[in-house]
Amino acid sequence: MSMKISNTTKYTLSAILAIGLMYFALKGIKWSDFVEGLRSTRWIWVLASMLCAVLALVLRTRRWHLLLGPIDPELRGIHIWDANNVGNLASLAIPGVGEFVRCARVSGPRATFSKTLGTIVLERAWDIVSVVIILLIAILCNGSTLGPFVADNIIKPLSARIPLAALALGLCLIVVVSLVLVYRWRDRSAICGKIVKAASEVLDGLTSFVKMPHKLRFLLQTALVWLMYILTTWLTFKAIPALDYLSFADAVFISAVGNIASVVPVPGGFGAYHYLVALSLSAICGSSWETGFLAATLAHESHALVILVTGAVSWVASATRRRTPSRI
Repeated sequence: MSMKISNTTKYTLSAILAIGLMYFALKGIKWSDFVEGLRSTRWIWVLASMLCAVLALVLRTRRWHLLLGPIDPELRGIHIWDANNVGNLASLAIPGVGEFVRCARVSGPRATFSKTLGTIVLERAWDIVSVVIILLIAILCNGSTLGPFVADNIIKPLSARIPLAALALGLCLIVVVSLVLVYRWRDRSAICGKIVKAASEVLDGLTSFVKMPHKLRFLLQTALVWLMYILTTWLTFKAIPALDYLSFADAVFISAVGNIASVVPVPGGFGAYHYLVALSLSAICGSSWETGFLAATLAHESHALVILVTGAVSWVASATRRRTPSRI
């Protein structure tokens, strides 16, 4: 019961946070300007951005297949595709749950849940590195414009939270000490033994990159995934006449900002993405708040539509496929 209450509280707070961020994004917006911008939208560019979003999903599936290959060579690409899409669909409703759904749908005797989770952790690690690289590239390309924005909106707020950083350091020390104690008691306690075994399997999943025979292909696919994300943003700019002047370098930065929004624990980035993208476009690119919110809405909702469609199709297809053996 306590677990259910805890989960209910967590998801309720997540929904409240999303609503609050959306409130700030909508606050003071001139709806007549927003509707006018919507009417002038070039929808062919929106469709092109959705195609890039689909290509990003395909590339993510192929990349995950490379990581899972050393663990279970018999896993088929179609099952990994379905697991990815259904996991993304789940994350739209409940933040963070999609990763566990992905693991559950591909795990088996060889690709255990813990090993599979290790590959997803590795995926996310590379994604974080990619976002940092994209941010650095964007700052180098537009340093005179982005420098003051980053200083005022990121560096100063972080520097004002030194006590919070100290608390985080203390928590890290507690975690390290706890891990040491769990490892030392692995033979005395059944619970500690299970924790160590699960951690060992996660480590196996993390080291799958070392065992992977096609490392260069993995890195290339990672670069292509993020190129597709940047293209979705750039094509969204092309869809809005008021933002047609923005460069590819601007799309690089806004894409990185949009992915930072995924860190905020809200369903599908709802609210957080709209607020951060609208803020960035108005503060850095000089657009009106209505135009920035329109760009955020088109980019977010078109991508959400892609996830909804692919997720629903994969859900139905995988349910049908279970009637036959899932492995060949």
